[in-house]
Amino acid sequence: MKIIRPFTLAVLLSAALSSLAWAGEADTTKVGDRNLPLFGIGVAQELRTGLYIGALYLPEGSKLDAALDNTQIRRLTLKMLPERFSAREWSKHWKPRITLNNPPDVWKANLQAIAVFGDVFKDGLQRGDRVDIDHVPGTPLATVNISL
Repeated sequence: MKIIRPFTLAVLLSAALSSLAWAGEADTTKVGDRNLPLFGIGVAQELRTGLYIGALYLPEGSKLDAALDNTQIRRLTLKMLPERFSAREWSKHWKPRITLNNPPDVWKANLQAIAVFGDVFKDGLQRGDRVDIDHVPGTPLATVNISL
C-alpha cells in the first residue's frame, strides 16, 4: 500500500477539484426521459499524460455494479484533455481496452461495433471536445453524442 503524505493529498485533491471545475460537468444530466446524478469523475491517464476527464452518471442510489448492468440506464461523458487526439490514437486507446475488459464471447460477438467505435472520429478530437456515451436499456447499441 502506498502512503500519501498530507501535502501530496492536498495537491491531488486541489488538482481533482480544478479538473472538475474545468470539466464543467453538471451534477445531473438527462438521458432519455431520466435525470441521472453524477456518480463519479476521474482523469484517464496514459504514461502520466491526461487523456480525458471521465464522468459517470447512474440512476439515483446506484451502486458501482450498476455501471456494468445492461438493464440500467447510464451515461459516460468524456472531456478531452490533449490539444489533439487523432483518430488513430482514439482507436489504439479503446480497442484493446474493450477486448481486455470483456469476456471473449462478448467482444467477439461485437467485433463490427468495436471497429466502428474505434474509427468513429475520422478527424480526431481536440482539447475540450465532449463525447457522451449513453446506454438506454431496450436499445440495440450505445449512442455516442459529440460536442466539438
